Amino acid sequence: MSRPARVAIWATCLALLILAAGFVLLGSVKGNYPAQVLGALGAVAAIGVTLWASLRSGQSGSREVRRSGDATASGSGSVAITGMVGGGGGRLVEDTGSARAEGGGRAITGDEQ
Repeated sequence: MSRPARVAIWATCLALLILAAGFVLLGSVKGNYPAQVLGALGAVAAIGVTLWASLRSGQSGSREVRRSGDATASGSGSVAITGMVGGGGGRLVEDTGSARAEGGGRAITGDEQ
């Protein structure tokens, strides 16, 4: 997990703790007090999780293929892929299986961009 994502999680936990402590210390005599507390805590948690998810998805630009099996394409227009095709970002392809093409098919093993 990246450092910004960890900071987002810890900041969310701290905000939840402070908010919960504030509710406990201030108290309330209203009948809907539990709903207020749960609503506020849920909203802060949702904001934190959203921030964490956006930071986490932005970092993941790498894809990996390792130890794939064998593949056979048979027939016109068919494709056998044991590696990776297309896309950008960081890529790692290791120990891919064999790919065979028969009858007008196409075979891709390794990395094709």
